[in-house]
Amino acid sequence: MREVTGKSGSHLWRLLSSVGFWLLAVAAVGLFALSVLAAPLAERRAILTRQAIEEAKTRQLEQLAADRTVLRDALVDDPEYVARLARKDLGYHKPGEQPLPFDVETVRTRLEPLDPQVPPMTRLELICGLFHKPLARTAALVASVMALAVALVCFDIPTKPRHSK
Repeated sequence: MREVTGKSGSHLWRLLSSVGFWLLAVAAVGLFALSVLAAPLAERRAILTRQAIEEAKTRQLEQLAADRTVLRDALVDDPEYVARLARKDLGYHKPGEQPLPFDVETVRTRLEPLDPQVPPMTRLELICGLFHKPLARTAALVASVMALAVALVCFDIPTKPRHSK
């Protein structure tokens, strides 16, 4: 009976040892990966933000160009518009015409506020954001190496048991 209990206890210890090793090894590799990925993901986020800002500026400039095209077409094709501008800007008026006491704008350049549409952060970017600072990244690297060392020292690398002949 003792022999059976010893074997099952030994088997249980090997199972727990194997599970402990793999848990620590996976945690160490995960921590290492997160600390290594933190800088490239932060750089990617900055690039996406800059791209969104540049696209918003491009939309704003396209809108301004469209407004200027409308203004140019009005100056070329609409003599009534040119007459209104001459009255307003240069103070010309027809005989007997009374100028208005307030300023009337006929074509206004309207720019919408800059609204960059940055894609939302992924979960991985949120987690890696914790390791963006150099001190946190270094601490995570050291912790991952230490966890792997602890896994190797405290638990044997799980292998198939050897049978002696």
